[in-house]
Amino acid sequence: MVVFAPLAIACSGVATCLITLALAERTDRASWPGRDVPADVLLLLVGWALIGAGLWLIGRPGDRATGVLLTTAGFDWFVAD
Repeated sequence: MVVFAPLAIACSGVATCLITLALAERTDRASWPGRDVPADVLLLLVGWALIGAGLWLIGRPGDRATGVLLTTAGFDWFVAD
């Protein structure tokens, strides 16, 4: 059961970023994503890097708190915009 938790978090991260990107393309109020392809790629890369690094650290013994913070920062990166 615990093995599937990182996979579920990763899938949630992908879903969150796709929803954020879709909403950013529909509105003019987004700060910079949704305007052009490089901005969209940057949005995805930064958010996925934070979530991926956090999940990697969660799997290491002793670094779980830092991993949780990085994973949360990745989700916040998508939600904040």
